[in-house]
Amino acid sequence: MAMLLISTVKVKAEDVPSIDDPTPGYYETSEYMIGSVAVGIILPESNGSSDPETENWTPEEIEIVKNQTQSALNWWKLQNPNATVSFINETNIMVPTSYEPVNQLSNRSSWVNDVMTYLGYPSLGRHYKYQVRDYVNDLRHRRNTDWAFAIFVIDNSNETDKVLGDSNQGGPAVYMSYSAGIYGTDNMHRPCAHEIGHIFWAAEEKTADIYYQGYLNVANDPESDCLMGVNNTLKLSGAPHGDYGTWGQVGWHDNDTDTIQDIVDTFQSVYINSSTITGNKMQYNGTATVIPYPNNNNKTNNPSGKRDVTINNITSIQYRIDNDAWSSDVTITSWNVTRLIRYPNINETRPTNATVDFNFTVDLTSLLPGNYTVEVKATNQWNISGYATSIFYLNTVISITNVAANKTVISVKVNNTGSSTVNTSVSVAWKHIDPTQNVTLPPGETTLNFVNWETNPTGHYEITAVTDVVIINSSVYIGFYINKTVSFGVGGSQAGQSDSTSNWVALAFCMLSASFIAPEFSKKKKPDDDLLTATEHNDSTENMWQNLARHQLT
Repeated sequence: MAMLLISTVKVKAEDVPSIDDPTPGYYETSEYMIGSVAVGIILPESNGSSDPETENWTPEEIEIVKNQTQSALNWWKLQNPNATVSFINETNIMVPTSYEPVNQLSNRSSWVNDVMTYLGYPSLGRHYKYQVRDYVNDLRHRRNTDWAFAIFVIDNSNETDKVLGDSNQGGPAVYMSYSAGIYGTDNMHRPCAHEIGHIFWAAEEKTADIYYQGYLNVANDPESDCLMGVNNTLKLSGAPHGDYGTWGQVGWHDNDTDTIQDIVDTFQSVYINSSTITGNKMQYNGTATVIPYPNNNNKTNNPSGKRDVTINNITSIQYRIDNDAWSSDVTITSWNVTRLIRYPNINETRPTNATVDFNFTVDLTSLLPGNYTVEVKATNQWNISGYATSIFYLNTVISITNVAANKTVISVKVNNTGSSTVNTSVSVAWKHIDPTQNVTLPPGETTLNFVNWETNPTGHYEITAVTDVVIINSSVYIGFYINKTVSFGVGGSQAGQSDSTSNWVALAFCMLSASFIAPEFSKKKKPDDDLLTATEHNDSTENMWQNLARHQLT
């Protein structure tokens, strides 16, 4: 008897909870200084239409601005290599405005409005900060970075007493002048680095005032001799642990000392939603999502309140059965999220790998009956993984119990010992002919007849019966000899164990019994009309081959 296993699966499908988009949104453009940052450097140039034109950028001045801002960015990048900070610059030079910015220090909206409108982000009656946010969000999207902010540098080379130097806490922009006051043009990178600290929520440290802020909500270091202190010294308070000071306020802290910053040192949630069986395959579907670190900041730029956000993405999903090797043969589909891209109501739907759906197929061919654990692993860019498991049980047996034939019919008996109906197909083959019947097998034994299988069959035939249901394709062989008046039948084969006891396969066969009906006895029985099977005769296999030899000699 050849047996095939079909799975009756006992899997608890997990209910996927409502998943909020954990990625930074319109108002979260610089929540912590980890990952990639796009920087838009903007140099406005007055055209004299509203204000007298008193300043003009020269090529030498423009080059100094580029070098000094880049020095400030490079300095930040080198402070904490474990934060993997990188900057991508976009420079917009001599962007026209009708106002002379240095003469409009108290009316910033005038020239910022002009500049942003020229770059493609019109006012539409909004505050200029929304124009800048529109630009910064678009910059982040175009440059495919985690964060973004803008640096506006106005020309004051002819009016060095008029100095601009401030920024928005938490973004989106730094505003500064070419001549950086007491620091001079050659040291513009120091106040620039100071303002970049504010962009990522670092507080002032010039006074005795204590400020708790930043994503980790740690205290500053009052009256420090560091970057955020009085002298803008190029060092960071709170380094290198981040329990306090600028180091911690920009989001740098590694509690378990694994070189991964705590804010991104989080696992994924993995949910196995369902599983279905088709033939000898089991298909799994699920969802995985990154888990953001809690936002402890007591300040926010989001009018709807602070959000827990993460820059983590799922980079791979793998599965394994029990403790076998991990397989990466998984289809991953990004979720689409709708985000605000232009205030107040222009949205866009974009894909994200912070939450993904996945599916994969388990090949059940080599599995024995019993319990199996499917384990799914979702990994992010820091090589941190989250896991989920599901258990299934294979417990139904489909067996081919008998194959018999005469000149007109091949008969195959298939037994379903389970309690439910099984859809499958059964094929018979001889001399490379392969008719197939798609069948629905109720519980119990079913006989399938393949009629007119050969026109006037004569000779020795070996017939194979195959079913495609789960686990293995087991075959039963029957060999028989037919001439014009005489036939003999050889019984089917028994599926057994392979040489490896750990893999149950139906590849080892033995002849059960055989008989030969000599020509002189043909008048006593009409073999052409009867099904001759192994169970109808009791001659030994050895006698069968002897009889066959004698018949061939006569």
